[in-house]
Amino acid sequence: MKKILIIVCSICILQHVTAQKKLIHFASYTSAGFVTGKSPVAFAAQTENGISVKNWFAGIGIGYDKYNYKTIPVYAALKKSFSFKPVQLFLYANAGTHYLAEEHEWKTPFSSTTIRGQCYGAAGVGCTIKTGKHTGIFFAVGNCIKKIHIVETGSIQPPDALWMYDTVRSYSRIECKAGFCF
Repeated sequence: MKKILIIVCSICILQHVTAQKKLIHFASYTSAGFVTGKSPVAFAAQTENGISVKNWFAGIGIGYDKYNYKTIPVYAALKKSFSFKPVQLFLYANAGTHYLAEEHEWKTPFSSTTIRGQCYGAAGVGCTIKTGKHTGIFFAVGNCIKKIHIVETGSIQPPDALWMYDTVRSYSRIECKAGFCF
């Protein structure tokens, strides 16, 4: 009986010690803010979920972006934190694609227009103010880019006179966001 009690106590102590040195843990960043560029200011929101190892974060994210076209970006996220207690500075980079959130094909009797999302990317800096051991609020500023592919086709009478415009529009803008993390 004494041996069993010693083994149980040893397991509990070892489990407590290893729990204190947990290197990998789940992390989430959720934010809302605005983006601005040549077009008027627009709303944007994002959530990123992944793993945090020491001062690195890697995960996947999804968002909503109303700048020029309503899009839903889906991307990989990477953050590097620099700790200055109780404030942490961080650098971030996001890369992926985005999808249009509303109808993206229009047809008339003599023409059609198709719009598709292409690439999405963002990079910037921010700071996190700790509110708990693994929780905090953060503010970030960065540059964000999204590309839209537009194809317009049509015909002019007689039917053999066809035309096509194939365009890629690039929207670079500044993003400012605030949110919470855990």
